Amino acid sequence: MSTRRPTRFGVTFVRTDAPGIGSPATGTSAVTPALRELLIHMNREQLDLEAHLRLQRACLDLMTPARMPRPSVPVPQDPRLTPLVHGLLEDCGDPRSLHEWAEELHLSTRTISRALHAATGMPFSRWRRQLRIQQAQTLLADGETVTSTAWQVGYLSTSAFVAAFRTVTGVTPATLIPPDVDQTPLADR
Repeated sequence: MSTRRPTRFGVTFVRTDAPGIGSPATGTSAVTPALRELLIHMNREQLDLEAHLRLQRACLDLMTPARMPRPSVPVPQDPRLTPLVHGLLEDCGDPRSLHEWAEELHLSTRTISRALHAATGMPFSRWRRQLRIQQAQTLLADGETVTSTAWQVGYLSTSAFVAAFRTVTGVTPATLIPPDVDQTPLADR
């Protein structure tokens, strides 16, 4: 797990053998403000077992699956593509075109296109877009603004970023922004 902003973590173990808890489930859960407060309370307070179990049941009731599946971005292993793959994994906002990458790698655009498609099942533009949206999801969840995220992942306009985000995920970037994050541009604050 990684974050770009100062982050506090807490761990709450749920006794699945306790009455009313049920069988364990795995997955990613969205943390609503109410769930967050209950988890903080459980980690800060010394509670007797019954009170702790009641709060755990309430937390489980409040948990809902996260709405945002992360796009799965296959990473090509073809050694001819290594500089391109590492370059875009390090900086998905790199604006170089397929033609510019081909010149740098001393390969034809057709060779790169075929190798990338064979490894990922996607053309270069779609693969790069998936990579950018994956990184954008992390930035937004860490509290970055939509506009800042758009620029960081290589979009020259917020509207183009929002359109690409919606194409890949089916929702707008605003759905990932934590409720306590101020989206007002810095100049207007």
